[in-house]
Amino acid sequence: MSLMKKLLIILLSALSLTAVAQNEVKRIAILETVDRAGDVNLGVKNLLRQSITFGINRLQGYEGYNRVDMAQITGEHNFQRTGYVSDSDIKKLGSMTGAQYVLIAEATNYDATHILVFANLVDVETGRVTNSSIPKVAGIDPKQMYRDCAEVAKSLLGITTSGSNTSSYRGSFNNSTPSYNSSANQDFTEDISGENVKTILVTPENATIFINDQEVGNGSYSYKFDGKTDFIKLKFTAPGFITKTVKLMKDNPKQTVSYTLYEDESFKFSNNDADIANKWIIHTCKKGITKDKVWHDLMDITAYYFKYFEERDKSAGWIKTAWHVDTFISGQTVRTRLEVRIMDGGEEGNELSYKIRISSEIKDTDCFGDQCYEKYPRVLRKFYDVINDMQSSLGANN
Repeated sequence: MSLMKKLLIILLSALSLTAVAQNEVKRIAILETVDRAGDVNLGVKNLLRQSITFGINRLQGYEGYNRVDMAQITGEHNFQRTGYVSDSDIKKLGSMTGAQYVLIAEATNYDATHILVFANLVDVETGRVTNSSIPKVAGIDPKQMYRDCAEVAKSLLGITTSGSNTSSYRGSFNNSTPSYNSSANQDFTEDISGENVKTILVTPENATIFINDQEVGNGSYSYKFDGKTDFIKLKFTAPGFITKTVKLMKDNPKQTVSYTLYEDESFKFSNNDADIANKWIIHTCKKGITKDKVWHDLMDITAYYFKYFEERDKSAGWIKTAWHVDTFISGQTVRTRLEVRIMDGGEEGNELSYKIRISSEIKDTDCFGDQCYEKYPRVLRKFYDVINDMQSSLGANN
């Protein structure tokens, strides 16, 4: 056999082994930590979930995934209290994430500095528990939590440990540099321990964390500063909350830093209805109603919702209110106005019609000038019924 053929066979064998190795990687979706008693701190629960994810990602052949919002999948918001998830939801979760297994971890307070942790691994195809971890008393200190959750991960996946290290791990908790799975969404390439490690916690726990504009996780994340980086840019986003952007300095004396997002009151007090906001809507009036009656009712209803007008032209059938401005303590300003135009029915006897538009715009309160506003696809609830009121008063006969 020629040398060239031998080299080709070796190359094909290597590629085949690589493909097989890649196919053998098992993806595990780590759900929110279950706390039936409701006595475990939110930050601790987030840290536990991140630590188990990290422990699994250090194991050869496994990949942990924790960007899972059970409320979005099940439509329920009490998963953390009950730990219940149906077989159909497990299959849905597997389909959405590509995971072969679901990991459900439960925590309860053990003492002032420890929690008791145990976990189940569920097959997404059968819905059956394939393995359970040995109950573990884990320290709530971030560094100790990572170590303890590494043991939980190994126990859950049936990996035996000889001494303090195991060949099944990518790296160790000593001073050696581990080799990480590049798809594990880790933003560091060193052992996650030492004084330059910062554990980042954010409330609400479903908030997405960005580091230097790269999405890295939800609720909690640990980052290790290298020798060249003095600070990182953090951004947190969550539906219904104000986005927060901050700098985290390397010399921050706190090992664990916590952030809380403020509720977006403009979101809270508005309806998400893209079919109404900033669009003209046409309604036909009842048969036989006069233009004077239409004008009178439209003016009365508009004046009930809006105090000031920019235009009131009866002959042209044109109503335009001034902007109504609402400023919220969350730092958002929303302005709203109403425009109505009566459209002649044309030939005598034809029904009159009118078109109406609710314009809604939003800006940050600390930005000044009209250029700061942008279209807002929501309508503040106090204005939401104006269209229904007009339709009820003037709407076409059934």
